[in-house]
Amino acid sequence: MENFKKNLLYLRKKVLKISTIEFANKLDVSQSAVSKYESGYILPGFEFIFKVCSVFNTSANWLIFDILPIRLSEVGAIKEDSTIKSVNRDKEIQEKINTMSNMLEEIKTQFNKK
Repeated sequence: MENFKKNLLYLRKKVLKISTIEFANKLDVSQSAVSKYESGYILPGFEFIFKVCSVFNTSANWLIFDILPIRLSEVGAIKEDSTIKSVNRDKEIQEKINTMSNMLEEIKTQFNKK
């Protein structure tokens, strides 16, 4: 989950430019939990990943696997000096990504119905 902690920190600090406290409040979690996720001390559960993606309208594929798009038009711009790397994916990885995306969309739909 190296990508997750790196991208979570990047999202909060560089894209959103908010403090750990503000980030935690928007996600309804403790500041301590956010710090532990960003440091890699604890791994996030599916619910936390879903919240981050829903609240900040970002892609789980980017957040977890570092695969674009991050939905730049809605979340913010990547730093100008950043390099967007191209990712070669084999069939098995692509299937896993598609499965996770479908699961997130289904949960998002169910969550929005409540």
